[in-house]
Amino acid sequence: MLPKKAVNSLPDKPGVYFFKDRSSKILYIGKAKSLKNRVKSYTYKHYKHSKRTRKLMRYTKSLDYTICGSELEALLLESRQIKEYQPEYNILQRRFRRSPFIKITMNERFPRIFVTWDVEIDGAKYLGPYSNREQAEGTVDVIHKLFPIRYCEGDIAPRKRRPACLKYDVKKCSGPCLGKITSKDYKKIINTIITLLSGKKEKIISNMERQMRKEADALNFEKAQIIRDHINLIRESIFRRQYQVNAVDNNNLIAIYPAKDVGYAEMFFIRKGGLAGQKTVSLLESDLTQIMASDIENIFFQPDRNGSKTVSKFEIDAMNIISRWLYRHRNDQSFVHIKRKRNKTETINKAITEIKKIIDSLNQHEYKETSIEWYQGDS
Repeated sequence: MLPKKAVNSLPDKPGVYFFKDRSSKILYIGKAKSLKNRVKSYTYKHYKHSKRTRKLMRYTKSLDYTICGSELEALLLESRQIKEYQPEYNILQRRFRRSPFIKITMNERFPRIFVTWDVEIDGAKYLGPYSNREQAEGTVDVIHKLFPIRYCEGDIAPRKRRPACLKYDVKKCSGPCLGKITSKDYKKIINTIITLLSGKKEKIISNMERQMRKEADALNFEKAQIIRDHINLIRESIFRRQYQVNAVDNNNLIAIYPAKDVGYAEMFFIRKGGLAGQKTVSLLESDLTQIMASDIENIFFQPDRNGSKTVSKFEIDAMNIISRWLYRHRNDQSFVHIKRKRNKTETINKAITEIKKIIDSLNQHEYKETSIEWYQGDS
């Protein structure tokens, strides 16, 4: 059992804790909003614990811990440490969770859309991570039902003297290989799909409803019925899964939360779904504007520093954690999104203005009221 003195001396702060046996071998790794309260919960009402937990506590002779500046930091650290040490009593996070993504080959003249398990730095757009293969493939199937994009593999060059495939004959493909659609018009369809999968459904559905009413007024009831079916398909099949975060492509943002010390803020720089940087700043820092401008430029406007063509399993694991965390806090007012479509100077200035508003509003009372909910993994 754990010594009571060791438990009572734990800080009331977020962090990661390590249960160890007599030989200092790590048996279990967990995370907590309050290290003191979480570890203390193991030491009372033993009869309510599972048989496995009671066995763990019987073999636990000491503990160690690492204080984290925020709960997101604790989530990421816990996952890395579990995969490194492979503790016997951790089960759910010992293995890397392979997650499927939807890949859109924007580097091709007529992009394809398909499911992949690997994320590469290759100019394509990656949407996900999705929870399982069926979910990702189901989304791709819906996209093919809604939009006449090609099914075939590989890049293509339009040739008029070639036989049409079955997909074109049944109007499931716009026929780019036959020269029936230009690359420009085809990419307009692709951009609509990206907008749809990125969660911006309102404008698309509004336009479809307008077209449906127009067809109905013209007594084209069959066409109106098809449009109505497509609207229902979008609502039922795609936006039933709208919690999915477009980690690689869309998640370029700064998340700002109070730090463990009063008067400081913790800033997470998330680029393409991964944690690209973390910084603790004083709320009274006189050069904060200049510091933030430099950080935003270095992190979001410099070329990818990943020397490998394929994103590592550690980075994808972090994407999974961050994407779930971002979803749970999607209504937070603590995110500053970096939209690089704007002029760089304009983007940086706009981001700094939003950062200053968030920092000005931070206080310890607000932090307690909006405490982050934990991802329920092994703990």
